[in-house]
Amino acid sequence: MHPYRTHTCAQLSASEVGQTVRLSGWIHRKRDHGGVLFVDLRDHYGITQIVADSDSPALPVLDSLRAESVVTIEGEVKARAAETVNANLTTGAIEVFARSVTVQSAAEELPLPVAGAADMRSMLFTEMEAPVAPRMFVPEPEPVAASEVLERIAAVEGLHEDRDAPVVLDIVAAVEEAEQSDGVVVAMLAEMLADPDSVFQPEAFLYQDFSVRCRMAKLKKVPLDLAAFRRRFALAKGGVFDPAEPRWAEALRVAERLPDDMLAPFLQIARAAIGGEPCPDDDVLGRAYGSHSPGRIRRLVEYMEKQGAIVVRSDFGGRRSIGIPELGLSTEAE
Repeated sequence: MHPYRTHTCAQLSASEVGQTVRLSGWIHRKRDHGGVLFVDLRDHYGITQIVADSDSPALPVLDSLRAESVVTIEGEVKARAAETVNANLTTGAIEVFARSVTVQSAAEELPLPVAGAADMRSMLFTEMEAPVAPRMFVPEPEPVAASEVLERIAAVEGLHEDRDAPVVLDIVAAVEEAEQSDGVVVAMLAEMLADPDSVFQPEAFLYQDFSVRCRMAKLKKVPLDLAAFRRRFALAKGGVFDPAEPRWAEALRVAERLPDDMLAPFLQIARAAIGGEPCPDDDVLGRAYGSHSPGRIRRLVEYMEKQGAIVVRSDFGGRRSIGIPELGLSTEAE
């Protein structure tokens, strides 16, 4: 008998039932059915199903091996039950009950699955090719006039007039609480930015620190969610602690064309241009961008210029100034 095979993994059929055969190949796939292990053995010619039950000495060995391990299996060819015949395989009418296994090469854990064209298509596109449920169109509610809103509020207040504990909407108190919260937010952002390393920390870590500070300040709840905090922290890194100030309105409008992570360095440039100050150097822009890399800062400035947000100029002495065309302003040369 050949030391590695008597047949290829595409040769066996019902005519070999009862014979003892030897096959070699790669473990293509394993399926554990509770005490019975099914292994698809693959070679260059095809696939044969190997079965190892609790009586087989091959069971613990096959169970321990990973996919793409190379083995030689000796066992008896048996016919499959009619309901388990696989018409898609040339060997689908039989299976080999393993009696012994020789490990030729045990595979390590694979970084990527090994599969044929059909299997790979199934892994990649099954969900994409599944039928998609039709999208339900939900019309937007009709806008309600302000006068109608006031009438509804008045009607609700009228329902509560005779109750012992009427519901009162204290607008003044709500406004005062919001202003107090915003003042605390500004103070916290200033405290966080006082630490020079804060601008290089992950957003999740910064937001956790911000939430702890809110609890220490005895706020009823954290006034900003993660997305709102990300924007306010970026504004603060750019030197804008109160975005409602009218002097920042035009600069923020220009910044809308830029990604959120570029908001802070752009505002550093805008502040210098509005104040007639020297152009921020790469260290200042790097802190605003959260990077120590000169190459990243150079690409950042190039990107903002390509978006039309800024124009970079150098004088004959090599000093850089940056203009913001939509504002009609420019920094001093630095």
